[in-house]
Amino acid sequence: MSGPGEAPPVDENKNPDGVPFNGTPCASHSTCTSMGFPSKSCGYPGTDDKHKVCCPFGTFASSNDWDKRYCRSMPAGYFCETKRSCNNDACGHPQGRRSAQRICCFGGVKGLEGGREMCENEKPGKGCTKDHQCSSLNCQGDGTCAATKSLGFGQKIERVFIFGLIALVVVILIIVIFKFA
Repeated sequence: MSGPGEAPPVDENKNPDGVPFNGTPCASHSTCTSMGFPSKSCGYPGTDDKHKVCCPFGTFASSNDWDKRYCRSMPAGYFCETKRSCNNDACGHPQGRRSAQRICCFGGVKGLEGGREMCENEKPGKGCTKDHQCSSLNCQGDGTCAATKSLGFGQKIERVFIFGLIALVVVILIIVIFKFA
């Protein structure tokens, strides 16, 4: 339990959004195959500092180390090593958390920011630091994506102008009606 002003404890078996590592722990591919998983399905769930699990969609070999295998085709929210780890081909750091482990992005899009692949086009409630990172194009002051798009200055001026124009038309109609009545 954390005290006032302290960060909550981190569960090392979950990603930054609280999604647990998926799969049954394994030591070898034969463990997974004997449980009905595809061949070569014992791998790391996006990070090799955690335990290996039986990957539901199999694994792929790391381009840096052919002995390391990572889960592939994982859903949004799970840890990832590369875009091959994700079923939407979007592996990046959660918004607002550049030092966090990469995850399969919920928005399905990734962008390069400050030399790091960051998740973009995020759903409401996900972390953000800039408007363009949210599907609503509205990053709120608390660092989360809003459900609706915020109006830009030009759009606000346009609405005021349209409201003023409608008010002017109504006034002219009232004058015309009373003058000829």
